[in-house]
Amino acid sequence: TLQERRIYNPADEVYLRLSRVFPVDFVFLSLIVLYIFAATLFGIIALDIRLLCISVYTLRARKSAPQALLVMCNTMAYILLALCVALLTIAPDYTAFGSQRPKSGSKASHCSLGSVNEDQRDRCQVSVIATFFTQIALSMPIFSIAYFLANWAFIAVFVFVFARGLLFQRRQPFLDTAVDLEEEELGLLAFA
Repeated sequence: TLQERRIYNPADEVYLRLSRVFPVDFVFLSLIVLYIFAATLFGIIALDIRLLCISVYTLRARKSAPQALLVMCNTMAYILLALCVALLTIAPDYTAFGSQRPKSGSKASHCSLGSVNEDQRDRCQVSVIATFFTQIALSMPIFSIAYFLANWAFIAVFVFVFARGLLFQRRQPFLDTAVDLEEEELGLLAFA
């Protein structure tokens, strides 16, 4: 592990500063998780459940198959698990230590991954989720390498798609909000 930070991490620093006032960091983290959850849910509903670009299930109000809802719930659970792993990358010190501060005898303002050595183990305790994923990463390094490469692939694809979207703005047909209304919903079959 790195003993000191070499690159400034703004997300980690924001979380550590917000953790000084008790509920603010939890509110901020909850808002980000709810935003990602809502955006994912909107994306799944707008694009349906697909496998290799082939629509497997469609999701409509009161018309979805139970299997579609089960697959959507599993997908959301995997996305929340991926969010936990992503938080370890985005804000490693905050995810590992939260709002802990070293006890007297240390010049550091907060616990960090570089400050945990043999004589400071009783001062800063690593969170359970950080310990769990660190043990997985150490015992199976192929997953760490794959995760690192997947992050860089995501960044490359994001930059490419963002640049393409800026240069060639074209409306995508699958994002249209046209809703198929049935006659019964329009009230044409009602006896009035």
